[in-house]
Amino acid sequence: MQDVYGCIKSLIPEHQVTVRHTGKLESKCEIFVENLRREDIRITFWGDIARKFDMERVKQLSPPVLAVFTGLRLTKFQERVTAATTCHTCIIINPDIPIANEYKAEFSKAGDKVKVLPLPFKRPTVEEMKDKTTKSVFELNTLDPNIYMNKTVYCTASILRFPVHNGWWYRGCSKCFKQLKQRENSGELICPKHDVQIAVPCCKVYVTIRDDNNQATLILMGRQAEQLFGINCQDLVNKRLYPTEQTLPEEIKKTTDETYLFEITVNEYSELMVRNIFPSKQSFASMVEQTPTTVPPERLSTERKRNIEASGKALCIVEPEKKAKNEKETKRGAMISASSVSSSASKEQLQKEKAD
Repeated sequence: MQDVYGCIKSLIPEHQVTVRHTGKLESKCEIFVENLRREDIRITFWGDIARKFDMERVKQLSPPVLAVFTGLRLTKFQERVTAATTCHTCIIINPDIPIANEYKAEFSKAGDKVKVLPLPFKRPTVEEMKDKTTKSVFELNTLDPNIYMNKTVYCTASILRFPVHNGWWYRGCSKCFKQLKQRENSGELICPKHDVQIAVPCCKVYVTIRDDNNQATLILMGRQAEQLFGINCQDLVNKRLYPTEQTLPEEIKKTTDETYLFEITVNEYSELMVRNIFPSKQSFASMVEQTPTTVPPERLSTERKRNIEASGKALCIVEPEKKAKNEKETKRGAMISASSVSSSASKEQLQKEKAD
């Protein structure tokens, strides 16, 4: 079990997922936390902890939102360390501890406000896929725009690379997210629809996919890109010292060689646009299997809350009944001790008889 302290940067709201070993639906939400070096870790909340976590209160707090997460289980997944709650987990928001001042100095910018990431896309079931149009990568390159302009097709392929000839983000309008253009005389950034605007970073990533010996290039934008990379574009730009449009962040690079199911449409310029993206069936099964789970919710509901003396408010405190466990261990220890004594006495008696 490990404790984690850091600044909450973003979160994915509670949603239902299927637990592979039980086949039952369970509540899950995810929190992304950064340390003073701006290194992040994803913490997954399960069951009652996910349902009881006061996400609305966290979103309303002024930055930085600091938190202590105790009793976490750490695992390594896809070469990254991730954390998950256990029945011992306690969450304390903005605790009054000495190191908090350093975090407040580092995370006091407007961009450090907690952001809500879009919910994961729900992968189509086998029955739903029977009615969908599926294409190979080779067939994607031959789609007729006149036929597939407003239609969607599905393709399973792996990500080969991210070409950066046109960059991976642009300065968009804060209202409609269309790319801003610079006014020649004043240098102001203007939107064709909303006039002068303050620019916000927006993802526009070119993705080369492959299957067998064929390749195709797709365009990934907006919430689809943020969901794939697990971070919003603003944070991706803020984390880099020199956020050029041609330098790929690690969060984007790490998705290469992974296989996904792409939902694709063709735009008016004959470009292949990603509408949705899902883990492939194999990757999805692997991901669910490796996801650390806690005890069932019916047990959590009967567990007692841990008493913690802290200045911050504990949003979610769950702890198993330790007393019964300790009593069992005590009895077990007593039994072992008694049997050891009995065994020792028997040996002494045997040695005595032989001596006689």
